[in-house]
Formats: sequence, C-alpha cells, structure tokens
Amino acid sequence: MGKIKSLLVSCVSLLSAMTISAQTLSFMPNWKPGDKASYSFVQKEIKKSGTESATVEKSAVLNLKVVKKDANGYVMNATYENPVEKGSDEMSAALFKLNDGLSFDYKLDASGKLIGLVDSAKVIADLKGLMEKVAKDNPSIGVLLQLTSASMSDDMYLAGLLDEVGYIHSLNGLELTAKKTVDKNADKATMFGFSVNVPYHYTLQSVNGNLANVKSSAEIGNDVIMPAFIDFSIQMTLGVMNNLSSMFAKEGDEKVDMNQVIQQQRADIEKKFKETFDLKMVDNYTYSFDKSNQWISSMSGKNTIKGKSENNNIDVTIEIKMTKK
Repeated sequence: MGKIKSLLVSCVSLLSAMTISAQTLSFMPNWKPGDKASYSFVQKEIKKSGTESATVEKSAVLNLKVVKKDANGYVMNATYENPVEKGSDEMSAALFKLNDGLSFDYKLDASGKLIGLVDSAKVIADLKGLMEKVAKDNPSIGVLLQLTSASMSDDMYLAGLLDEVGYIHSLNGLELTAKKTVDKNADKATMFGFSVNVPYHYTLQSVNGNLANVKSSAEIGNDVIMPAFIDFSIQMTLGVMNNLSSMFAKEGDEKVDMNQVIQQQRADIEKKFKETFDLKMVDNYTYSFDKSNQWISSMSGKNTIKGKSENNNIDVTIEIKMTKK
C-alpha cells in the first residue's frame, strides 16, 4: 500500500509539474476608462568607494488612471505624489521634489506595451517651469539650477520620467510559458537621457493560484553604455558652451556654431572613452502579477553598475521596490 501511495503521489506531482510547465500566460490588460491603480515606489542607490559607502533613498507614490481605450490601445495618466529624497545634496533633493504633483499622459499599444508620452513638449515645458520656480524659491542653488537647466537638452528633461511606469507595464504584451525564457532584445530603456536597446530576458518562474511570479534579467556592456554616455557628454558640453557664449557675447561678435565645433572633436572624444571607459550593468528583477485585475502586484530588484571611468572605479547598486497599494 505504501508503494502504491508513493507512486500515486509521484504521478500527481509529475502531472502538476507538467501542467505548470505547459501553461502559457499572456499578460494582456483588459482595462476600461476610469480604472485606477496606485503604487508606492522606493529606490536606494548605494555608491561604494574603497571601504566607504554612501546611500541616497528616493520614495514617492505613483497614481495611474486609464484615460482612454480604443482599438489602438490605451491613453494612461500618471501623477506623482510626495516625492522625497534623503541622503543627497540640496540641489538633487530639490530637483527630485519637482515631481510633486507632476502629471502626464502616456500611450500603450493594444497589448499594453509602453509607446511613449502623448505630448512630450507640454511635459518639457511643465518641467522647465517647475525648475524655474525651484530656482527662484531656493536662492542658494538658484544660479546653479539655471545653468543646469540651460545646459539640458529636451531628451535630458525626459530622462527617467517613464522608468517607474515602464516597470509597471514591462510584462504587458508578453506570452510566457513556465520555466521557458523569452528574450526581448528590442526593449527600450533610457540611459543618460538617450534611448537604447536592452536585451531583457523574462522567465515565468511559477504559477500559484492566481499569482504568477516572473523574473527578468539583463546585462548591458560598453557597446550599449558608451555611445549613450558620449552623446550625454556632448549634449551637456554643448549646453554649457552655448549658455556661456550667450552670456558673454558682445554686439558684433562673430557667431560660432558650437555644435559644429564639438562634433568635429567627436572622434577624439570617442577615442578617449574607449581607452578609459569600461562599465557593465546587470539588472535582476522579480515581478508578482495578479491576473485577475491585470496589474503587477509588486516588483523588486537590483541594478549593479561596476567598472571604471578614467581614473575612477565605479561600484553602484540600485535597489528598487514597487508595491501596489
């Protein structure tokens, strides 16, 4: 009897495993206008230098709402509440505080994949206006903020704006079978204000009742990081040069095309970065997805950045956690 019972248990376990391994889940939202979800967001950035480390912690609440649904997909609204940054300098904390009350609409396709902002020009204008207000309200950092603002391209204003939204919608449009990895080499991510392709890999780890647990991972090397960092450096240099040029220009001075000047030096800049720049980023995230209401229940993970830039060793860990309220 004991052997028969053991055999039955083994058969049941095998059938259960076969059911899970063969089960395919499609993460397709089916929202209607007016549907809402709120997420608490916490990010810790830990920078190490030798035996010392420094930690900056950011937190906020992100409220999402379905504004419109049609055959092409969804228009969503995101609004930030109570952004707080601890452990950083005064200007960085003030810049993060800019997000308080910031509201913007963005688009998803019919499968729920993130497309982008509905009106990026309006968002940029809103952010510039908020930065001017912060500069006026904080005289001690006002001049530096104005210089920073003048040096930023439009892409830089939008850098990272959709990161948290991207986490929430990152599984949308995927079709996963348990234990089988799906590669998405065309996933878009923002790095230094520029859009890059990131090779993310998704695996459906388990299905327990109505909850699905998914792991994602990615490794990003110099071939992706360096071009984005070079473009970032050029844009920042251009911004500073143009700003200083306009501040000290005199009537009758010959106008210099700063863009042409800096682009002529691009080959030298690229050569320097190739000789001194070596970074590797590794992302690992875990998602809990509640199929009944089509929203991610939680997301937690870690992003590590290690390597060198010129004479500096870089060792940064970013821990992220989002929880549906």
